[in-house]
Amino acid sequence: MDTGNILLLIGLIASIASLSVYKLNRRYFLYALILAFLFISSAVLLLVYYFISNDLSINYVYIYSGDLPVVDRISAMWAGKEGMQLLLVWATMLFILLFYMKNQENNGFARKISYIALGIVILFLSITLLDSPFRPAPGSSEAGILSGHGLSPKMISFWFLIHPPLVVMAYAAIIILFASAITYLFSGEKEWVGTARSWGRASWLLLSLAMATGGAWAYETVGWDGFWKWDPAQSGALIIWLVLTAALHAIIRHQRNFREYDTTAPLLSACVFILSLYVMFFS
Repeated sequence: MDTGNILLLIGLIASIASLSVYKLNRRYFLYALILAFLFISSAVLLLVYYFISNDLSINYVYIYSGDLPVVDRISAMWAGKEGMQLLLVWATMLFILLFYMKNQENNGFARKISYIALGIVILFLSITLLDSPFRPAPGSSEAGILSGHGLSPKMISFWFLIHPPLVVMAYAAIIILFASAITYLFSGEKEWVGTARSWGRASWLLLSLAMATGGAWAYETVGWDGFWKWDPAQSGALIIWLVLTAALHAIIRHQRNFREYDTTAPLLSACVFILSLYVMFFS
């Protein structure tokens, strides 16, 4: 088993361990979160190293790397779904950790949200392990591989360097929004609205930037002769953005008067996450 898979496996075990100590000890829960984040971060850095060093014994590197500048080799990390899944797991773990460390005073509510978001991370991390970016290249043990396939010319762009990470960060923030909505639907804790408003705004801003940079990338590089085309990825992002905008409106109205949009606000927030899942895995 490659070192990267070992790091991901330990990160998965630490994530599951944090769920097991969820109700036992606040400090142990935080320690387990930090441990999981560190191992997942190590796996991300290792994959970055494999791309920078052009280690073609790794199949994912072989497919997307090649005789490229270092910056383009790094951006090749998110050229495929395996790298995007790993980046999403890392970004979500980062946001869970930041959220929980900021809201430790309201320990019960913060742990419930972290618990739900962590369950989603465990699912995504399991998928990442099964469809690992650290698998060896076929035939790499018999003979050295001289060159990789390289990136598509459409992906060699400044905009490709920043667009996919913005998309991933937006989806990671949406997971926190979803977790707060589910917590409210099942527990009725009114603290959810502050969390939902903050993370909803963050995800809206990140997704807006992602759509803008995606449009610039399409105009300059992809060859659409314009900023927009009704392809599945852009159309899906637009639908998510529209529903997210509606959810934010409902959340703000709900915060002003808890009788307004009492069910609509959390349900719209949940719909944003469901749409994100569809776009991530099926578009």
